[in-house]
Amino acid sequence: MSLREGAMALGASKSKAIFTVVIPAAKAGIVTGIMLNLARVAGETAPLLFTAFGNQFWSPGWISRHPRSP
Repeated sequence: MSLREGAMALGASKSKAIFTVVIPAAKAGIVTGIMLNLARVAGETAPLLFTAFGNQFWSPGWISRHPRSP
């Protein structure tokens, strides 16, 4: 908040203050949050992939019919 107030006190507009002062100051935190979220997605998806690809009884789907049915 103080960074934004300081930039606006120097005459920068609100959007200019956000894009030139606040976002560069918060870039490390933003990148860390994105990386943690991607790691969480990968960690929760991996067990699903391993159990699905290890399944020997694949479902033909909802619409497809059995090959022997008329």
